[in-house]
Amino acid sequence: MVGDHKQLSPPAFTDEGKGMWGESAFERIVKKDYPKTLLNVQYRSHEILYRPTSEIFYENAVRSDRVRPQLNGVLLHNGGFEIAHMRKTWAIQSEVAFLHYRGETILDDSHSIMNPGEQSFMGTKS
Repeated sequence: MVGDHKQLSPPAFTDEGKGMWGESAFERIVKKDYPKTLLNVQYRSHEILYRPTSEIFYENAVRSDRVRPQLNGVLLHNGGFEIAHMRKTWAIQSEVAFLHYRGETILDDSHSIMNPGEQSFMGTKS
């Protein structure tokens, strides 16, 4: 059986519902004395976004994959940094920034929306 017992369970609004769904079947199984293996690499989110989840719920045991490309970055004298990607440059004043990045949006066979250009932009400050 594969899953994550720390994921959000379905909401239950009545006492009967809370009794049935307040603790998932997966949570009950995990509490038993069965062998368990933690899958400790996640591939869905950038490390900066996932780090608090790993710290709070998994005692820093889960890390993000390291396949993300490095951005060309330069530290600035004011404590920010400058990044360049595909002939564009942004001066970032803090660790959090929202950048508008245009690119082609694609709908795949599973009806997921993705933007390959935006995906190539994701990286870590070097």
